[in-house]
Amino acid sequence: MAKETKSILPPHLMNLLNPTPSGVAKLLAAWEGLGVEAQIQIFTAMDEAHFPWHLQEKILRKALDSSNVYVRYLAAKKFRSIYGRGEDNEELRDRIESDPDPLVKYCLLETERSIGMRETDDPESFFSLPQEARLAAVRELEDGGEDIASLIAYAVNNYLEAGKV
Repeated sequence: MAKETKSILPPHLMNLLNPTPSGVAKLLAAWEGLGVEAQIQIFTAMDEAHFPWHLQEKILRKALDSSNVYVRYLAAKKFRSIYGRGEDNEELRDRIESDPDPLVKYCLLETERSIGMRETDDPESFFSLPQEARLAAVRELEDGGEDIASLIAYAVNNYLEAGKV
């Protein structure tokens, strides 16, 4: 499958997708000069190129320094998929949560699960979050229709008249 992904990349990027220490060193050297579109293509191709995690981590840490918010968001989401909410790597979690942009800052709240979600289990806690955090908490929610309906009902019954939502 890695060959399929590499074949859709421009030829000059294909050489940057060698999942070896030398390949990553070349990619990191070129990273700043790549456009946002190329960086996003690299993110898409990394999994299928079978980069070992320790090499992916070097690329993702570099991407967290990007001036482009979406590139930082993709890197933070990729870290989240490996580390969960960041409990295994406090330094990395702090770095993501201190990002100046809410898209990146709150991406650790994104989840596909509805059962056991801390953010949606307690409506008071959910509505005490900033709007961007609430959006992140439900952004990728699958099979959470009842949870969302419960939150909306709670907001209508408790916050709507007061103008809090």
